[in-house]
Amino acid sequence: TVFPNGIIPYLYGPISGRENDIAAVNMSAVNAHLIALQPEVTAARANGMNVLYHSLFGDGIFVPQLCITRKHQAPIGGELLPRQLQENIGMTSVRTSVEWPYETVTKLFHILHSKHNKHLLRRNRQVNFTLHAQFRVIFFLYNCYVCLNGSKFGEFFDVDAPTLEDYLDV
Repeated sequence: TVFPNGIIPYLYGPISGRENDIAAVNMSAVNAHLIALQPEVTAARANGMNVLYHSLFGDGIFVPQLCITRKHQAPIGGELLPRQLQENIGMTSVRTSVEWPYETVTKLFHILHSKHNKHLLRRNRQVNFTLHAQFRVIFFLYNCYVCLNGSKFGEFFDVDAPTLEDYLDV
């Protein structure tokens, strides 16, 4: 998950690489977390207003949820609405850019290139908490870097990252 300003807000895990994306989405309860972050939308919907939650755009394999959406698909024998076509075109152009922050992380933090300690689960199937903690620190430092330097992702969406003071809430 990457916000339009380049900040990576949420890391879930560790989970086994044997799990697919759908399992990760379900185990992380990311849809419920995103709903909880938008209480004003929940209140408006409870009052009968037709408003939508800000959503994540996922692969076509995801089941659409309140805060997880995917590329629109035309009904059998039918066509997409012009708005749906525009959304598909716009989101398709964004898909590659979602990988940019992770590219930057691996360039900034060479420890990720190390061959030691890279298994999320140890041989006894226990979680490798050392690696898990390293990921959390690395992504925290990456977010600080984005606050100070901006990001390619933020430039793409024309959204500034927060100041470091705002991000750290100091």
